[in-house]
Amino acid sequence: MLIRIGGEVDRASASLIIIGDDLDPDEVTKILKCEPSDAIRKGEKGRNNRPARTGRWSLDSPLEEACLDEQIRWLLDALPEDQAIWEYLWERYELVVFCGLFMDDWNRETILLSTTLAGMGRRGLRLDLDIYADSPTEEEPPESE
Repeated sequence: MLIRIGGEVDRASASLIIIGDDLDPDEVTKILKCEPSDAIRKGEKGRNNRPARTGRWSLDSPLEEACLDEQIRWLLDALPEDQAIWEYLWERYELVVFCGLFMDDWNRETILLSTTLAGMGRRGLRLDLDIYADSPTEEEPPESE
């Protein structure tokens, strides 16, 4: 018998990020037949008004309330499966599914189904997990007598 403690992570986010110094966002958009959530060429000024250190194309899952697996499946469904497209992209860029996992307590979990992992694997997508936990508030120091 499996006993689970803590439950699902409190919030999750997932994005496909394609990175490369010579990345042309318009070309990636055309190849993937999908509009990005954000895109920038190396050297262009971004939202922070600083030049981008590298080119980047990203697609964010809009499923803010969904579990991580559902968010990644949304990304995979939004993108083509054609192996030739992904091989072309692998040869030129870094391909990452970047995920944020947010915990309001010390013990949480999330599950990725084998079909989701296989879909990522077929496309050559690396999985990056950033895990954020709320720090417990520091207790007041004891009063001296």
